[in-house]
Amino acid sequence: MMQMRKMKKTVVVSFEDQTIRVIYAFPKKGGHTVRDVMTLNDAQFGEFLRSEKTKEFIVVSNFSETYQETITVPVVKKKYLEKIIEIEIHKKCHFEDFSYLYHLSEEKIIENRKTFEVFVFAVRNNEVMNLISRFTDMGKRVSAVYPDVFTLARMTRTDGKYGLCVSGFGDNKNLFLVRDGKIVLIRKANSPEADMTDYDMRNIEMTVNYCRQTLRITPACVILTGSLSANYNVSVNTSLPVICLVPPPGIHMDNRTILEYMTAVSALCADKSCDIAPRNYKDLTFTMEILRYSTATFLYLIILSVIYTAFVVKATLPIREEFQNSVKDLPDLDRVFSSYESESSRFSEYGSLIASFESSMETPDFLDLLKAFTQIKENRMRVDSIEISANDGVLLCKIEGSAVTENYAEAGSAYEKFMGSLADIQGLSVTKNLFELKDKKIFVEAEYR
Repeated sequence: MMQMRKMKKTVVVSFEDQTIRVIYAFPKKGGHTVRDVMTLNDAQFGEFLRSEKTKEFIVVSNFSETYQETITVPVVKKKYLEKIIEIEIHKKCHFEDFSYLYHLSEEKIIENRKTFEVFVFAVRNNEVMNLISRFTDMGKRVSAVYPDVFTLARMTRTDGKYGLCVSGFGDNKNLFLVRDGKIVLIRKANSPEADMTDYDMRNIEMTVNYCRQTLRITPACVILTGSLSANYNVSVNTSLPVICLVPPPGIHMDNRTILEYMTAVSALCADKSCDIAPRNYKDLTFTMEILRYSTATFLYLIILSVIYTAFVVKATLPIREEFQNSVKDLPDLDRVFSSYESESSRFSEYGSLIASFESSMETPDFLDLLKAFTQIKENRMRVDSIEISANDGVLLCKIEGSAVTENYAEAGSAYEKFMGSLADIQGLSVTKNLFELKDKKIFVEAEYR
C-alpha cells in the first residue's frame, strides 16, 4: 500500500500574489520529474479544482501577514522547548490564534547561562484555514501548507556559509538570510517594480549592512530566486556576488519554465518541519487517514471471516451430531443446578463479612506509605497536600505540589528528580501525573500495595 502511494504524482499549487502556479511532479529514482505545469488566475482556480481528478495537494503560499522574530530560550528537553517557544510568541505577537515554525541555532552562553537563539515564524490560523478551505470545499485534501520562504530556503545550498536570498511577487520582495537550509532573518521590502532594480539592490545593501553590524554575520552572496534572475535590471555596483538559485540535481524539468515555477518546485525539497498547517487540522487529517485504512482493513477481515466460518461450520457438523447424541445419555441437569443454587444461597449472607475481613487484612498500613514519602530528597519540589484513601486492599494517594525554582529549566529538572524518587518507593506505582510547566504545578495519583 505504501509503495503504491509513493508512485503517485505530486501536485503542488503555489499562490503567488494574483497568480496561481501548478506543477505535476512524478517520482524518479533520487528525485522528481516535473512533466506538466500551468498558470491560473484566482477566477479560474475554482473551475480547475472541480475538473481536476487529483484528490491531494501540496500548497505553497506567500502569506500576507506574518510575525518573525529571533528569541532566546533556556536549554531544556525537546518536550518542553516547543511549549516555551509558544509562550514567548504569545508574549510578543498580537496574533490570538496562530501556527508557527522555528529554526534552532547552536547553543550559546549568555550571562553565564546556556541558551538557544530561535528564529520563529508565525501566521494567523484564519489565513491558513481560508487557504485550505478552498480545497476542502471542493472535496480535496491538503497534505501540507508551506510558507514560500521556507521551501526556497530548503532548496538553497550554501556549503555552511550564509546567503541572502531574494524572492518576491509583484511589489513585495522577501529578503531572508539562510545557512544550510535554515532561516536566520526575514525582511519584507516594498518595490516599485516586479523586476530587480537599483532600488531593490539598495534595500539589499542595507540588509547586508544590518547583518554585519547587528548580527555579526557577513553573507557570502546574494541569491536571486525565480523570475528575478531573468528580470535583472541593476546598474549599480554590488558589494556581494549575485547568483541564481537552481533546483538540486534530483529535480528534472524543462529549463524554459524552471525559473517561472521555482517557488512551486521548491516544495518538492521541503519536509514536515516546513508545514505550517494548524495542529487541529493535522490531527484531523491523520485521524481520517487512519480511519480510511482501518475501514479497508476491516472489510478485508470480514470477507476472510465469512470464508473461514463457512469452512469451520462444514467441518464441525459431524462433531455437533455426536455431541447431541452424548447429551441424551446425561443425568437430569435441572435437578443438579437446583441443588447447587440452594446451597449457594445458604452461604451468600456471609459473603460481605468475608470480603470485608479479607480487604482489611490485605490493605497496607498508611503509616508505611507516609514513612516512604520521607525518602524523597528533591527539596526544590514543595508538596502542598497528600490525600490517602483505601480501596479494595490498595491505598490510593493524591499528591499536589509546586516547583520552587527560578526558571523553566530548573522546574523541569526538579520534576524529573521528584518523579524518580517516587519510582524508587517499593510498592508505589504512579497511575497519573501532570506537570504544568507554565505554573510549575504538579499533580500525581498513585497506588500503594
